[in-house]
Amino acid sequence: MRDGIIELLVEVGMLFLYGVATTVLTVIGTLFEYRSYEFVSGGETMLALWIGGLGLVVLTLAYRIGRDKLVDAWIDLQAGQL
Repeated sequence: MRDGIIELLVEVGMLFLYGVATTVLTVIGTLFEYRSYEFVSGGETMLALWIGGLGLVVLTLAYRIGRDKLVDAWIDLQAGQL
């Protein structure tokens, strides 16, 4: 019984950490993209392209963590409760 509870807590903890990582990376990527827009408006095109590309990479990483890790952790959590 005790092992089952510990295993469930680990699975819930991993789900929480993946959710937090996805959220933080999404916010950072969005802020980079907004900053890129501000640089374009200010006339600094090269810096805007660099920050925009970095924002795209961060948003892609957030998507991959959310899709691969978060969904798998959710499926594992549901399978453990059945």
